[in-house]
Amino acid sequence: MKKALIGTTALVAAGLFSGGAFAADPIKLGLSGNFRAMLGYANQDDGAGQAGQNRRDFGIGHDSKINFTGKTTLDNGIEVGVAIELEPESDALGNRNNGDANTAAAGVAANGNRFSLGETDVIDEAYIYIENQNQWGRIEIGDRDGASNKMNNLGPFVLGTSIVGVATMQAVSAPGAGNQAGNPLLAPGSRGTLAGDGTKITYYTPRFAGIQLGASYTPDRIENQGRFGIGIAAIDTTTLAPGAQGDILDVSANYVMTFGAFNVRANVGITRGDQESTAVGTFDEDEFVAGGQVTWGAFAFGGSYLKGDVNVNTGGATNRKEDETILRLAGTYSIGPWLAGIEYAKKEVDQTAGGSDDVTIWGLAARRTLGPGVTIGAGIRRWDWEDNANVLANENEATEVLVETSFTF
Repeated sequence: MKKALIGTTALVAAGLFSGGAFAADPIKLGLSGNFRAMLGYANQDDGAGQAGQNRRDFGIGHDSKINFTGKTTLDNGIEVGVAIELEPESDALGNRNNGDANTAAAGVAANGNRFSLGETDVIDEAYIYIENQNQWGRIEIGDRDGASNKMNNLGPFVLGTSIVGVATMQAVSAPGAGNQAGNPLLAPGSRGTLAGDGTKITYYTPRFAGIQLGASYTPDRIENQGRFGIGIAAIDTTTLAPGAQGDILDVSANYVMTFGAFNVRANVGITRGDQESTAVGTFDEDEFVAGGQVTWGAFAFGGSYLKGDVNVNTGGATNRKEDETILRLAGTYSIGPWLAGIEYAKKEVDQTAGGSDDVTIWGLAARRTLGPGVTIGAGIRRWDWEDNANVLANENEATEVLVETSFTF
């Protein structure tokens, strides 16, 4: 697979140099993006030792992204372009999730209710592409999510990338590290994320009879650090000693078609990584995703499913693979400037000791479009975390009310 992807890139590069390949106009970067501001109130378990103890019940947060994009068409008809995504929320505290040791900031002091979780990157994605969709398709090289992620359908949304609130915001407190389903970011928006934004090459075929195929190869799950080569198991953004996943292959397909008044979208994707450690109790990591959406007039319904492996890098003779499943279902109805919807999501992580850690989410929301790119909305969401061992600190029941204003430019 990786040789085929690299070989395809070489052939396209050869085509670029054959004949006249001058561009009519140079690449000029354009600016776009969005900014979402949110007010939230949380009512949650806050007794001694519980997740909401000493947490504020009101928060203010925001989430934004700025996109720098540019493209040009060469004289031979091939389009080339560049895209860079800036995340203004990025800061040193951005990856702290209420002191949850499941995050990259494991071991840091609890930071209270972080309404906006933010990002660990300042630049989220940065890549170039070469494209001729009518003949051979599209090739991307750089830091971007792979084919299973980009081709996945999550179902309809009302506010941001989840029915209630964007996926990087929540007003409630996730429980402690003992509940491995505690990270709420993963539940509302399940999609293929095994390779993340690690530097990769991706190829997409032209669409034929509604079907498009995609494949990605990621040498290592890190983003470019100014070096051409990366040592085996040297660095990994989600490192759990003693090893890391590398040589990640990602294959996906999606389908888009209209049948009378029905619009149908569906996808399936498989990703597999190679464990770069030979230690006992370390395993290769696999991930499967599927999703779809059906739209009929003002109604839309759909969802997504993810099944993957966790705890594959921890080592030790007693370690084993543990399954993680994420399911999301949603439906929306629109009338004039109004859009309303309902959402259900559940994340479940099997535990070595038996049973599973779970989080279940129900949400209702509505929004109104005030003008081009300007919306205001509100919603309510119910959270329920359950720990396999019923440890008080690893469970939480919570209700949050959110009001959001979103500007897209």
